[in-house]
Amino acid sequence: MTGRFAKIAYGVGNLGQAHFFNTVQTFLVFFYTDTVRLDPGLVGLAFAISYGVWNAINDPLIGVLSDRTRTRWGRRIPYIVFRAPLTFLLFVPVWSPPLGGRPLTNPSHLDFFFYFAVIIALFDLAYTAVSVTYTALFPEAFENLEERTEVSIYRQVAAMIGTALGLAITPVIVGSLSERFGELGGWTRG
Repeated sequence: MTGRFAKIAYGVGNLGQAHFFNTVQTFLVFFYTDTVRLDPGLVGLAFAISYGVWNAINDPLIGVLSDRTRTRWGRRIPYIVFRAPLTFLLFVPVWSPPLGGRPLTNPSHLDFFFYFAVIIALFDLAYTAVSVTYTALFPEAFENLEERTEVSIYRQVAAMIGTALGLAITPVIVGSLSERFGELGGWTRG
C-alpha cells in the first residue's frame, strides 16, 4: 500500500478491532452474570471454552486458511471485507439473549449457557477472521521500517479511540436506553 491515505485507512481499521475487543472484555461477563443473571460458574465455563479453548483452535486455523487463500485481492483482504459485516451482525445477538426483556429466573438455565457459549464462539470466529488477517496484512503491505513506523502511529491512535469508545460510550448508550428496554437495563430486549 502506498500513499498516506492508504496508510491512514489501514490504521483506522484498528479502531473497530479495539472497540469490539474492549467492549467484550470489559462488559460481557458482567452482562451475563449481573444483568442476564446466568450462574457465574456457567458464564466462566462458557467464556473459558469459547474464548480459551476455541481461540487456541480458531486463531491458527484462520491464519493457515488465510495463508493458503489466493484471490485477486490477495490472501487477507477477503477475510476482512466479508467477515467484518458478519462480526458486526454477530455482535448484536451476543448482547441480545432471547429472554423477552427480563433476566433469568433460574441462574442454572442450561439453554442460556449453551446460547452464550455458542454465540460468543461464533462471534469470536468472525472477529478472529478479521483481526488475524488484518494483523497479518501489516508486514505484507508495509515492507520497510519507515512505512511500518508511520502506519503503527495511525494504528495506535485508532486503537486508543476504539478503546475509549468501547469503555466510555457503551455505558452511555446503555444508560440512555435503560428507560425503554425492559428489565435488562437498556442492554436489549432480546
